[in-house]
Amino acid sequence: MTQREIWLERMTWPDVKEAINEGYDTVVLVLGAIEQHGPHLPLATDTILGYALGERVAHKLGKALLAPVIRPGVSEDHMSFSGTITLTTETFKATLREYVYSLVYHGFRRIVVFSSHGGNVFAMDELMPILAAELPDVVFLTTPNREDLMREERLFAAKDNIDLESMGFHAGEAETSMMLAYANDLVKTQSFVQGWMGDLFEYEREERIQDLSTVSETGVFGDARLADKERGERYLEFAADITVR
Repeated sequence: MTQREIWLERMTWPDVKEAINEGYDTVVLVLGAIEQHGPHLPLATDTILGYALGERVAHKLGKALLAPVIRPGVSEDHMSFSGTITLTTETFKATLREYVYSLVYHGFRRIVVFSSHGGNVFAMDELMPILAAELPDVVFLTTPNREDLMREERLFAAKDNIDLESMGFHAGEAETSMMLAYANDLVKTQSFVQGWMGDLFEYEREERIQDLSTVSETGVFGDARLADKERGERYLEFAADITVR
């Protein structure tokens, strides 16, 4: 038996209509970005990993489709690095709103929304309660807050003796490992570097970073040199599990 296609953008409109009529009224919507990820990962990293994670989440939920990952995102603090594309918070919220209303129009009644890029979280958290009030017949599901997720991921990484600083918050061991697992042909292994090593949440409690290049000249936060493909696969499965629980 052929497995049903679940990527909305790969489906025809009759395919989508048929799926919804068969009970596929849940859709996974991931918020990505087009921004620098150091000298070794592509600008589309958050978008690529958004698809990787979104697909896993949709399969785990069952009878769910995967919407096109929204990008670009809110990436103002990465603009010192060439190629980054950013939206204002208001433009991003407007885009997310239009996505949601389009999906609801076609019959989706359960929307799972999460971000594969930290810069989108503020806009998402601000808009989702408003959308929930405007669309009371739609069930919206979001992930726990980013700091709680990072704490869980830190405990998970520690099983492989990877500390928080190495795992990193951007283009470090964790993201690089996941890219090796999902899109290794896009990873420049010869360009792996150790970036800024520290707790970015603690740092930002003291000083809001407007330009990440002032903290890391490579754009890397963590140690990409420790990346491992098999660990990356485990990260993706773990992230999908905590998203659907």
